[in-house]
Amino acid sequence: MNSISVPKPVKIDLNIGDQLTSISCGHIVVELIKFVVYQRQQIPYTYPWLKQVINKKKLCEDQDVKESFQSEIHYRVASTALENLDFILKSLLQEINSSSLPSEVCIALGGTPVTCKEVYRFILPTACHKPQCHSTLIATDQKIQKNVFRLHVALTADPKVQHLNSNIEKNISNTHALKHKEKVVRNNIS
Repeated sequence: MNSISVPKPVKIDLNIGDQLTSISCGHIVVELIKFVVYQRQQIPYTYPWLKQVINKKKLCEDQDVKESFQSEIHYRVASTALENLDFILKSLLQEINSSSLPSEVCIALGGTPVTCKEVYRFILPTACHKPQCHSTLIATDQKIQKNVFRLHVALTADPKVQHLNSNIEKNISNTHALKHKEKVVRNNIS
């Protein structure tokens, strides 16, 4: 019987330095997912670049510019991937910003969630729920992108992660997003 060696999980703690709210937590998860799907070649370009290219192509659709068949196929695949990723990210943000914060978000890369080749677990801490902590400016805060970029730099230098990257097949077919919520029992006290 063949034995399959399962790699040990790599745990990475991310310290953003600010008070964590559900909004900032959601945007950190979204930025990490964008990074993972690009690194694992689920999208052909970085997320902002892909969005820019697809939007530019959509604006040029009105003009009669003949493009190669291969270029059209590449555009359709990339735009479908972007639409699916946008839907996943928007749904996750809504879920994380809802009244009950999920305890973790999993990204499974592979044919199905059951037969996936890679799983990325984002275990979410409890967030601040004070109204004064929730600002819409957090969504555009560059600190989140900077911290995710620092994490990316640290990960690429980590020997454990480099070893994992060399052993993993990169042409994975599907991306699945899963969330886990704790069951909350609320007692009504009158």
